Parts: sequence; structure tokens; C-alpha cells
Amino acid sequence: MDWNQLNDEKLVEYCLDDDIEAKSEFVKRFSNLIYSIIKYNSLSDQDIDDLFNESWVCVFRYLPRYDASKYRLKKWIALKVSGACIEWLRKEGRQK
Repeated sequence: MDWNQLNDEKLVEYCLDDDIEAKSEFVKRFSNLIYSIIKYNSLSDQDIDDLFNESWVCVFRYLPRYDASKYRLKKWIALKVSGACIEWLRKEGRQK
């Protein structure tokens, strides 16, 4: 399958069906977005790596709740990752 040809919503459907290749494409497609949101918070390189991984766990955990009628996928991911950053900063006792 040519994953590049799928729109975001169809890719989500494949991810929810636990398709490993779809999940790999999903990560490839949205890694830069997630990284840029995390990098904005001026964390150490180690914290960035940890939060990057934690953000992906959060995105995939809540992916079944994604509603395309409410948000575009990029916006929804940005909201989830921003929330993960805020929680991370709270847990670590840091504020930007």
C-alpha cells in the first residue's frame, strides 16, 4: 500500500486497526510537528527525547477518541502534545 496517498483520517483508521505499517507512517508524517512543539519549551536534549516518546504514547492512547468533525488531525495532535508538555513541566516542577 502507498501510505503517502492516504488522507489523515484514513490513516487513523488503519492505525486504530493496529496496522504496524500505518503506525510507522503516522509517526513519520507527524514527528516534525511533535518535535517542534516540544522544542519550543526550551527543555534539555534528554528531556526533549523523553517528552517526544511520552507524547507519542499520549497520541496513540487517545487516538480512538479523535473526532475529525471537531478538529483537523494536526490541530488535535498539537493539542495533545501541548497538554503533555504542560503536564511534563508540572511534574518536573518547571515552568517556561
